[in-house]
Amino acid sequence: QQIQANPLFDVMMESFEAEAVEKMVQASNETQRLEAQLSIQAARTFRADCELFLRNKPTRKGAPA
Repeated sequence: QQIQANPLFDVMMESFEAEAVEKMVQASNETQRLEAQLSIQAARTFRADCELFLRNKPTRKGAPA
């Protein structure tokens, strides 16, 4: 939770994805385009996996007093 609560996480993920999109647009061949596309997919999958993990994680209960 601390990672996603940190505003730098969103900035970092958005920057990574934007760079990959730019690389895909500027690719000079099909291999470079596919590599950039995989980077975009990896960034989106990682972000979605983090969100899914946090939603499915049971809340911790405190120790009894």
